[in-house]
Amino acid sequence: MRRTPLKRVSPKQAEKNRAWRKITDKLCQETKYICWWCGLKGQLENPERLDWLTGHHIKKRSRGGSYTKDNCYICHIPCHDEIERENIDVGVYKTRKEWLDRNG
Repeated sequence: MRRTPLKRVSPKQAEKNRAWRKITDKLCQETKYICWWCGLKGQLENPERLDWLTGHHIKKRSRGGSYTKDNCYICHIPCHDEIERENIDVGVYKTRKEWLDRNG
C-alpha cells in the first residue's frame, strides 16, 4: 500500500529523483543496508515494507541542499518520518541515541 498518492513531476524533477535513488542505492550497498538513525538492517526490495531504506537530505532542498552523496542520510521510512516530525538536524545528531542523549 502506497503511503502517499503519486504526484506528477516535471521531467527535470524526475531526473533528480532517479539520481537520488542511485545515490541512495549506492550508499545502502556501501553501508550494508543499515539505517544510520536506528542502526537496524533495512532493505531496498519492497518499498511497501517498513524496513525500506530511503535517502534523507541532510541539508533540506528548500535551504539549498543538493542531490549529492554528501547530502544523503540513509534511514528507514519510520525513522525518516521521526526525523521530519521532530525536525532533527542529522548533520548534528547522527543517530537516535545522540538525539535522545542531547540533554545529558
